[in-house]
Amino acid sequence: MSSFLRLSPADCVDGISATLIPASATTTLIAGVRVTPATEMARWRFTCTGTSFRVQVGRDGPTSGVNSNPNAVLAYVDGVYFQQTPTLNAVGWLTFGGLSNGPHTVEISNGQGGVGGSIMVGNHVLAIAGTNLALAPVSSPRRLVLFGDSEMCASSTLLGATDVGSLLRAAYPGRVSFGDSMGGATATQWSNAANLTTRLIRHAAGASVVDFAYWMGVNDYIGQTASIQTVVTSHLNAMLSVPGVNRIVVMTPVPKSVETGGRTLTQYRGDVTAAVAAVASPKITLIDGTAIGLNLGSDYVDGLHQNDGGCLKSFAALRSGLGI
Repeated sequence: MSSFLRLSPADCVDGISATLIPASATTTLIAGVRVTPATEMARWRFTCTGTSFRVQVGRDGPTSGVNSNPNAVLAYVDGVYFQQTPTLNAVGWLTFGGLSNGPHTVEISNGQGGVGGSIMVGNHVLAIAGTNLALAPVSSPRRLVLFGDSEMCASSTLLGATDVGSLLRAAYPGRVSFGDSMGGATATQWSNAANLTTRLIRHAAGASVVDFAYWMGVNDYIGQTASIQTVVTSHLNAMLSVPGVNRIVVMTPVPKSVETGGRTLTQYRGDVTAAVAAVASPKITLIDGTAIGLNLGSDYVDGLHQNDGGCLKSFAALRSGLGI
């Protein structure tokens, strides 16, 4: 039996019912179709049978990124990674085919997303069509929430297509949530501490065991002249206050060759290290970003963002910190 399901943000497997960040819910018009924008990296999970299924997507803006394809709609079919890129400024159907007869468990994701003015821009998943469709909210008690700057966001699609990503997804089935940076530069991130704290809690809601990866300012540390220790400390305390928090893996900043000015790499590393020491929680694991083997030449695209090889080194360090 074929079926059609129109999706809403309330159906997200991450339990995130708010549709926009940071504004309240609204709609946007894409090619004459009224769309409710979804949260960044929102995921839906469903089951189906048959050799293919379709996903209806409205795309109203490109998203920049340096790794893999930040504009793609991602699909994990029985744990296998697929991606397709919708047409810009259009609403259309993407067909994911070549499957066995099933049954299948599928997760689909919006992709990276971004804030344009007061609404989210990028890919907005509207509906799915296939055979014997049924939404399947995830009941796994474990969740991994990753927060970082542009490097974390840009590498989010890579996480699904690598062996490291498969290991993380196996440990946290259907529960890998990505938070974005609320802007590119660290200066923007630190000025939105209260907003970030709210989002940390929202991304963790509903899980009984929560692990955090905190990579704020790992590569986009610029424009700060004062210590960030106080802000990092407040973020760590916010994560520790989340019910079910199990572990927090903190990465100190990594080397870069562009965007100089403000505090140095050594000063930033000192700020983050001091914040971890001040909180003094056994739940926090500190990773030295200068010791994970990154090469400024071969592991970077532009002296600021890591390429796929560099991101794999970062994810390997994260895996080690999580004990996976």
